[in-house]
Amino acid sequence: MERERCAGTAAPIWRHAVSPLLTPFVDCIWGMSSQQAVVLPCLLPGTGAELFLQLGTPFLACDGHGRPSPLPALTLLALRTQSLALAPAADLDFIAVRFKAGMAARLLGLPVGELIDTPQCLTSLGGLSADKLLDQLHACAGRQARIVLLEGLLLQCLQSSPHFDMDIALGVQHLYYQAPGVEALARQLGMSGRQLARRFMAQEGISPVQFRLLARFQRAARLLCLEPALPLVQVAAASGYADQAHLTRSFRALLASTPERVRRQMRGRVTFYARPGRER
Repeated sequence: MERERCAGTAAPIWRHAVSPLLTPFVDCIWGMSSQQAVVLPCLLPGTGAELFLQLGTPFLACDGHGRPSPLPALTLLALRTQSLALAPAADLDFIAVRFKAGMAARLLGLPVGELIDTPQCLTSLGGLSADKLLDQLHACAGRQARIVLLEGLLLQCLQSSPHFDMDIALGVQHLYYQAPGVEALARQLGMSGRQLARRFMAQEGISPVQFRLLARFQRAARLLCLEPALPLVQVAAASGYADQAHLTRSFRALLASTPERVRRQMRGRVTFYARPGRER
């Protein structure tokens, strides 16, 4: 189990590599506990989905005017075009499931493409109601027992879902890791470009082209947070942009901001990004 020291707090974020049966679908289970006040991040758009189980003080999401409202104890986040600012908080205790790109629908049995950009309250997981699940997590004797319980429920979720399109899930993986052209991906999957776009939109809530752009943006945003001294020209090159100007245009289009401004805003805050190879 890995631990990472959080910027601006003595509390570590821990990360757990899941069992082999879950690795095709889940990147990691991770979490954090802190009685001290923690300056939480502004969560940026990306390609993934994350399930948060909050056992302590709930996250407070701030609206455009800075007004905070608590997120549900069992919250699914799949941000694609919107950011979500979290207010500073103390007495945090949460555990989270980071799904690999395209795989949340496989375990949750939900049309994730219809749930993007707005925090979603889940009422159950693996046959347990949210209240019973949180009670059992509270009753666990330590972190490892919580992980065992959660992995068991996720394994129960590995069943056919009417909302899961395996071909599109494979296409998502190809776009994320190999970044082929959309037309090449359609040929590879034996579909027309129109079929790919329609089925991709139904499962992911965005088009294949948008997904490729988001994957590139996500790589850049992660680097800005994890490598604060890295020059922007290197951030651009490492993330797949043609040059720094291309990087800046992307951030302006998605966030109405600039990479340097985002980097300054994230300085001193906890980051939920993982090191490359641990983020999906």
